[in-house]
Amino acid sequence: MVKKVKRKTISLIFIIQIMLILIISNSQFFASTSASSNNITAVEPGQSIQEAINNAADGQTILIKKGQYDIEYAIIVNKTVTLVGEQTNETIIDGQATATLILSILSNEAKIQNLTVRNCATYGYGIHIKNAKKVKIQNCNIQNCSKGVVLTNSTNCELSRNLIADSKECGIYFPMNSSYNLVFWNNIKNNSQAVTIGNINCKNNTFYQNNFIQNPTQTSGFGIPNNLWDNEYPAGGNYWSSYTGIDVKNGPQQNETGSDGIGDESYVLYLTAEDHYPLMGPVHWFLAHQMETSSEYYVLVSSNVSEASNFHYGCPDESSISFTLTGNLNGFCRVAISQQLLSGDGDSWLVTIGTEETERTVMLDTNYTYICFAHNYSTTKTVKIQGDYCVPEFSSSNMLLFLAITIIALVILKTAKTNAITSHRKRFQKA
Repeated sequence: MVKKVKRKTISLIFIIQIMLILIISNSQFFASTSASSNNITAVEPGQSIQEAINNAADGQTILIKKGQYDIEYAIIVNKTVTLVGEQTNETIIDGQATATLILSILSNEAKIQNLTVRNCATYGYGIHIKNAKKVKIQNCNIQNCSKGVVLTNSTNCELSRNLIADSKECGIYFPMNSSYNLVFWNNIKNNSQAVTIGNINCKNNTFYQNNFIQNPTQTSGFGIPNNLWDNEYPAGGNYWSSYTGIDVKNGPQQNETGSDGIGDESYVLYLTAEDHYPLMGPVHWFLAHQMETSSEYYVLVSSNVSEASNFHYGCPDESSISFTLTGNLNGFCRVAISQQLLSGDGDSWLVTIGTEETERTVMLDTNYTYICFAHNYSTTKTVKIQGDYCVPEFSSSNMLLFLAITIIALVILKTAKTNAITSHRKRFQKA
């Protein structure tokens, strides 16, 4: 009887393992196949992006292939669709200096990704988000327009990982009634004015971890003081090329000994608004890992040494990240690591530059670990940061599936064992 139950148990476990492998692999295959066949429409150079939007259903993705798309009139996005370029620098929508508006976003939850939008007419807009909520503009280049991105009567939108440059009037413009928007991880450079908030009714917009570089006027407009210019401590505020402060202190009040990559004094903006935690070096962001569920995990490197390069995420071989920096004898580096990507306690983090271990300061908030250290080398060095644990390769959905099948298997085994014992007892009683 015991051998028979054991044989059944081994067979059941083997079958469940095979089922699990098949379910996971097939679910990934069918999900990708379904997305490819049903939700994505491709546009080639010479074809109309506007026509693709007109023919799309809400929820569809329009993949814009590499090439240049010259337009005379605005492309109107009046549906909840995603416009995604094949490659940011090589997928170009060009206004030819005649279009007064290139992209008009009128629908809630529309997404614009991986596009270059450039060359508006005089007084023209690159992207105008109007009367919309939860719009996302990500990883785009918006260049050579009068105003780069304009938000009118729009809320809970997100501008992230964009280059907004060479705007003749301003890079980002809030004319009226736009609040609770997030602007982070952008390069905002060489604009006459970086950000203009013209109306005091535009409030509670949050700007953090952006690079404001070589803009003659960084902020302007009566609405500037009603908005937030940092993400508190230790996440910090923005990098301002015009900031001249020093960093020898740390802590929420910047009164503790030791640097943290944040200026000891606030950066004062228009009408005495403040970035309370200005960053001492430009921020560079790296996509370290993307799960099957499309969840993305980023690492941010802020340094006055050089732009970080050769980024590598070491999971699952080891719980580490690495990158290279070019030398600077008075350098520092501040790294922000998603805790869902790589974790450790304050004492366990190991930082090496080349082959030498270096001292570091470790700070935490809800989502990120911040590690700050000096970089006093005159040559290019590889920086390696090692923690205790990296994100597993299983997605959360597959982990739930695994747990569900395991629980079902245990219930089946328990039932089988109980039935076997009951049957054995009955036969024994009859005997």
